[in-house]
Amino acid sequence: MSFRHRSITRELPDNIPFEAKSFLIKSFQQSWQCSMITCFDRVREAMVKILNETISLQFERYGYLQSHLRLVVSAVPSSHV
Repeated sequence: MSFRHRSITRELPDNIPFEAKSFLIKSFQQSWQCSMITCFDRVREAMVKILNETISLQFERYGYLQSHLRLVVSAVPSSHV
């Protein structure tokens, strides 16, 4: 018998008590930290890739500006982690 079924009381049929809901939500949310970091890393990598490609296309004649912009683009996401 599952935790949810064991927690159902006679007072309100088919109602899961608050303690059981709280336990189930907390156990579900424990994996969010890892998923959130993975998602953030993928979005950051995609953003940096797109920005670097745009810098290459828009500023191809300006080597010094390109290198400076690439440094800024790579530093900004790292500073917000």
